[in-house]
Amino acid sequence: MRTRIAYKDRNKKFDALHLRSNLKPVYLVRYADDWVLITKSKASAEKWRRKISKYLDSNLKLKLSEEKTLITNVTNRPIKYVGFEYKRAQQAGGKL
Repeated sequence: MRTRIAYKDRNKKFDALHLRSNLKPVYLVRYADDWVLITKSKASAEKWRRKISKYLDSNLKLKLSEEKTLITNVTNRPIKYVGFEYKRAQQAGGKL
């Protein structure tokens, strides 16, 4: 998203956008017909699932597979995506 202020540090730009707006950070990773949406909270993930399901149904006439559509906390359980397993790991010093 463009801002009126030219930030030198990209992280400061994201922090400013987060504090001054209702924007929520989310990342969509897609490969062919598989995709993963990464967000900070379960509530946000559930909200996105509803929005995506509605969009796919109304615009593309597609249904999300209930058996394949999962909300997972990668800190507790890894996910499998395009043949690889992803999990959140601790940095040296114990930080996540």
